[in-house]
Amino acid sequence: MLLRERRAGEDWQFRIETSETALHELLSKEDLKDIEQPFAPLECVHSFREALGLLDRYRWYSFYPLEVHPEFLDAVLLEVRKGGGPTEETRWRETLNLHLAPRPDAGKPVLSPGSRLDENESRMPQPTLGKLEKVSLRSLWRHEERDFTPWLSQNIDQLSDLLDIPISVEQTEKRVGSYELDIFGHGPNNAIVIVENQLDATDHTHLGQLLTYAAGLDAAIIVWVAAVVRDEHRSAIEWLNNHTGDEVSFFLVRPEALSISGSLPAVRLTLEAKPSQSTRRLRDATLFANSPWREFLRKFWEGLCPYLVAHGHSWAQGRSATSENFIYSTVGKSGVTVNVTLNKALSRISVSIWLDDSEAAKQQFALLEENKAAIEAEFPGHDLSWDPGDNTVSCGVFVARPYDKDKISEATTEREALYSWIAQNLTTLRKVAKRYLVDGQTV
Repeated sequence: MLLRERRAGEDWQFRIETSETALHELLSKEDLKDIEQPFAPLECVHSFREALGLLDRYRWYSFYPLEVHPEFLDAVLLEVRKGGGPTEETRWRETLNLHLAPRPDAGKPVLSPGSRLDENESRMPQPTLGKLEKVSLRSLWRHEERDFTPWLSQNIDQLSDLLDIPISVEQTEKRVGSYELDIFGHGPNNAIVIVENQLDATDHTHLGQLLTYAAGLDAAIIVWVAAVVRDEHRSAIEWLNNHTGDEVSFFLVRPEALSISGSLPAVRLTLEAKPSQSTRRLRDATLFANSPWREFLRKFWEGLCPYLVAHGHSWAQGRSATSENFIYSTVGKSGVTVNVTLNKALSRISVSIWLDDSEAAKQQFALLEENKAAIEAEFPGHDLSWDPGDNTVSCGVFVARPYDKDKISEATTEREALYSWIAQNLTTLRKVAKRYLVDGQTV
């Protein structure tokens, strides 16, 4: 808090009062041993300009303002604009409009209601305030691709601040299959960030494109920016956050342009949907991405994908090395994938037909089971496992074998033999999936 006060017989003075008691409660005794007290020593100055110098030790313009004395309002807002730009100034003005009404029990604080003022000093008149006005986004950017996308990529720091995730832009209008992603970049720990934006309301087309980009680029941070957010699409993003792994985060952001009594417009970004524990998820992704196990997985897939391409699996072309414990391939049927999974706890690797459509999975599994004898005949010398998923919405059929991590961490003959086993079983299970679940053939 920045306070102005005057003791009897003394001139007005300004001081900053800080409290870090909350931080003390979070730190361990070991961390606290070199910290003497949770309160910073007081430092007093005699001019408002010197007081601002005290504040400049912090990014104070990004703080949440409680109250500003009317005498200093214009000067404070000018400094906010200098430090944080028009967006921060707009935020301060909107917030302070709720707090500037006089109260019978209040003094006249500078930046906090805790200041002490002379009881005989007359109350300042209410300031003249501007009117907050909405500005059409289309009046600022006529075209999403040519106008809005370049602006957003050049002002990506606003999006970074909103999400609390540092984002660096690498490319705009990046080709993904037959579509073009608006913004491609990287976040913490080189995580892939994709941004799809639109100047109109959310729709199914953009949602589908967003998921296509996420799958094609193996994205970890997926951001959808739209001027109007429909409830069903907010629910879809929330559902995705609740049903995807901790290393994938979906965000839904709504931009709007505002001006004050005809001033230059500023853009305000509002977060409409995010992972319920996004901070924890990103922290965990950063902490564990470089663990020995994750590094082993990256190297294993990095060697496997080119091997698969060379042995007839074109779907693996261009696949990025992931730190997940599985890779998947689609077969042309929603909810049906053929996966390769490394189980760390059991030291077991499996190739599986996995059925993950809650409505159709059980019926698809029953169809495979009806043809069990014919399917198992295609795996001589191997025992197929049939998982009906009694307690889940997912089920599948898989073949598995043990592995020795130490023997396949590098390019060894053991790893080459394992790659060959994977490629052969992928070929067979993909044929089975297409024959019975895509083409609908039965024996």
